[in-house]
Amino acid sequence: MNKKYGVVFIPRARSGDFISLAGNNKVNAVSYCLGEASAPHVTICQFFYDSERISDLWVMLSNQLEQVQMTITFKTYSNVTFGRDLYWISLLPEERGELERLFSIISTYVKPTRTDLYDPHLTLFNYRKSRDFSPELVDGLSISDTFDLVVGEFDEVGQLVQVLTQNPMEHPDLPESKLT
Repeated sequence: MNKKYGVVFIPRARSGDFISLAGNNKVNAVSYCLGEASAPHVTICQFFYDSERISDLWVMLSNQLEQVQMTITFKTYSNVTFGRDLYWISLLPEERGELERLFSIISTYVKPTRTDLYDPHLTLFNYRKSRDFSPELVDGLSISDTFDLVVGEFDEVGQLVQVLTQNPMEHPDLPESKLT
């Protein structure tokens, strides 16, 4: 059975900082709020894949990629809409070039669900146009952490709902690995 999966980077030590940023606007969130049903992550690529074969894909990818961890820094944010009254607040990584390179590599092994340009980001929450967003939420933002590359399962909104590959000693706040 095909499910929606993704190759993502997850923070090693500062998940709480990202969740706290989103939590400050929890009352305004509509269908996505980091920390409620989603772990902090920077998506490299989302795709549909046979759940019986996902562990084989991870083994193959981890053998092909020389970079399974990297330091990612966030100093800016985006506040975008996709033509509707739903807005998305996301943090933008400074390491955009390297993330785009990884997307190019990984998307040769899977068929990405999005066909538009890859846009690396860490989504905090979404909200309705009629609700206010306070830019003070991210004023003076500077968060940096070591991020680990993992495979995870996603829901229809794009929330990372389960991490499937990881070292649980490095990510004690996430559920235990489901794949080896």
